[in-house]
Amino acid sequence: MSYTSFITPRKLGWGFLLAWVFCAFYAGPAVSAVPNREGMGLDMLSRLLVDCAPVTIAILVLVALVVLEGRIGSVAHKRWARWGAPVLTALGTLLLSFCSVFDCSSTTLYLAGSVLNGLGSGVMWVLWGELYARLPQDEVEAAALLSAIIAAMLVLAASAMSGWVACAFVLSFPLISGALFVLAWSRDGDSAVSSDYLHRAEEDALVQAHDSVRGKPMSAMRAMGRSGWGVFCACLFTCIVGSLSGVMVSGASFQIIVLLSLAFMAVIGFVSLAGPRRLSIAFLYRWMCPVLTFAFAMLIVLDATLGGCIAFGVGLGARFAFCLITQMYFARFAARGQATPTQSYGLGWIFVHLGDLAGVLVMSSLAAFAPGASTASIAAICMVLLVVTTMYVLGDKDSFALAWTPVADKAQPSSVEGESSSESGSRIEELARELNLTPRETEVFALLMKGRSVPYIRDELVVSRETVATHVKHIYAKANVHSRQELLDLAN
Repeated sequence: MSYTSFITPRKLGWGFLLAWVFCAFYAGPAVSAVPNREGMGLDMLSRLLVDCAPVTIAILVLVALVVLEGRIGSVAHKRWARWGAPVLTALGTLLLSFCSVFDCSSTTLYLAGSVLNGLGSGVMWVLWGELYARLPQDEVEAAALLSAIIAAMLVLAASAMSGWVACAFVLSFPLISGALFVLAWSRDGDSAVSSDYLHRAEEDALVQAHDSVRGKPMSAMRAMGRSGWGVFCACLFTCIVGSLSGVMVSGASFQIIVLLSLAFMAVIGFVSLAGPRRLSIAFLYRWMCPVLTFAFAMLIVLDATLGGCIAFGVGLGARFAFCLITQMYFARFAARGQATPTQSYGLGWIFVHLGDLAGVLVMSSLAAFAPGASTASIAAICMVLLVVTTMYVLGDKDSFALAWTPVADKAQPSSVEGESSSESGSRIEELARELNLTPRETEVFALLMKGRSVPYIRDELVVSRETVATHVKHIYAKANVHSRQELLDLAN
């Protein structure tokens, strides 16, 4: 079966939500559906209010969803949330479109649109998180990568439009995302846990783990360790890189940057899926630190225009790749059992938005209290802080590398199930000896017999996808079977 053969269009709606946030907040004047805040003629305090309003509202919404989950449950099960969040987001975008098309500098209108955007998008991030946490890992990885690619292509298309055409196009993103979520949830939302957990004892253990932390956000925060702050710092430095660029990129230049960002994100995505690793924020920092350091260096050594364009492009590409990796990471964190999907995605996107908000506040403070500070000096300081931050957040290895075993190990089967499990283990060992399997093939064979997917085995054994596929091929050849079902029948 092809790696993407199980991915249906309804599971790609997250890409439309991602495209909307990039068009609304990260693309700047390149997408004319959103007003250019630089040209609104606001004083510093009003400008700060305008810049911080949407992300602050989204943070408050996410905090409320996480804190109140114990009382109201998951919003994915609420019809008002599934239908209302996309509509609120679209209405907010419509108000911003009025500001753009009619060149209106009304702070009230802009703030109203920002509030609606924050309310709607905060709920939508959690909605898609609830769905992704219920999908098998291979589906999460494929859907996230394809969705991110779709998002980049939609941003590229939006940048080529103008006027009401661009507004209508961007306005449709949250509505399409919401409609696809409703379709996907009706098909895949019934399961309480990811279908990677095939055995009843493991399913029960994960449900019990989620029940034990539901309504206890601080417990989930502690389980995240430094990874949450790693997400925060990544967003903070990415925001600063984009703000320091100081260039208004649009037209063909912006489209070239989006294409390069798409290529960069695709490379990072494929490396993350194929490489021998456990999905982690550590992987994120291994490429993000040198990439952002390069962007800061370009601001120091090159002239303002060229260095600014490179920094803007690096910042945009880093954001796309960052959103891709974190979307998969948050799903894995929920599958680990130490946080519910609402807590995992809610807290995760709180850290993302806090990083953006901190970036805005830092740049505003520099403009107010250090107007004479040069871009080169700020970039140099950021380079040092980025390296120090990377060393700090990577020191917490346990909260970065997510294995599947904790929940499975905590499962407490009944005595009958325990005897069955013991017999199954003995049968697997016996078959491994009969088939003359190598020690590594035996490990893969044992996991296959438990119904584990290739991505699961890759993460568990910390090997590449191709290595797992090779071991599976050798096992099939030695057992003279052609499918996993035949292998399971042989074991039984």
